[in-house]
Amino acid sequence: MRVLVIAKFEHRLAEAMKTGLSRREAQRHIHREDRERAEWARFLLDRDPYDETLYDVVEPTDRISIDDAVAEIVAVCRS
Repeated sequence: MRVLVIAKFEHRLAEAMKTGLSRREAQRHIHREDRERAEWARFLLDRDPYDETLYDVVEPTDRISIDDAVAEIVAVCRS
C-alpha cells in the first residue's frame, strides 16, 4: 500500500520547531528533505512525487489528527 502523508509548510515548520530546531534550521531541514525525496521519487518513478495517482491513500495531517489518519489507512488495508 502506498500512502502520501502531506501537510502545509507552516504546519510542518511548527512541528519541526517542536523538536528544538530554530525556525531557520527547521526551514532548511524541511527544504532539504523535500528536495531529496523529490529527486528520489523522480528517479524511481519518473513522476512528480506529489502526483496523487501514485498513492492508495493521501493523508493531509494538517487537517486531520494522526489517529484519524491511521484509522483511515487501516480501513483501506482491511478493504
